[in-house]
Amino acid sequence: GTYSNSTDCHSIADCTLADPGFYAAAGSVRQTACPAGTVAPRSGMDTCEPCGSGTFQEKEGRTLCELCPPGSSCPHGATTPLICDAGMYQDEQGQSSCKLCRDGHACTAGAEAEVECFAGTKASATKDVCEPCPAGEYQEAARQSSCLRCPRGAFCVVGATHPVNCSVAYAAPEQGMPLCNACEKNTYQDE
Repeated sequence: GTYSNSTDCHSIADCTLADPGFYAAAGSVRQTACPAGTVAPRSGMDTCEPCGSGTFQEKEGRTLCELCPPGSSCPHGATTPLICDAGMYQDEQGQSSCKLCRDGHACTAGAEAEVECFAGTKASATKDVCEPCPAGEYQEAARQSSCLRCPRGAFCVVGATHPVNCSVAYAAPEQGMPLCNACEKNTYQDE
């Protein structure tokens, strides 16, 4: 943790302590700034300490690591926060990993919170967005990862929260119809 730029250093008293943020290995002629991702919190250090999990340090020659901000994670020795991937989030500071977005929720890259998918939508397969239910499907409940097929006799538009029954003279003979068809000539629908 000491150095001397003089060749006539004969005792520890002739050497200089490395400053905080710097280190000096045995036999050093100068102190060296701690690299990014490490710190020297006090004077006289012969090595730098890596930033602990949940902290980071982007700059050289520092004495303290910084807490990882929400929306990111910081593994041991991090030089910069790692933004949470899409489908993940982190709502706390000082964390070493991101949390997986729950079913029926969406999390964009760098998310600090989950977004609840509302009725008429579902979470995408990658959980990065809430998508409207496609035509022919619906979803009455919030926080869902799938939509339901529209029943026979009803139609469902994009983003439907419930099926709509076909009007008189119109029919939806199959499940999953995006609209009702007019009855063909010489036929009728009275229900």
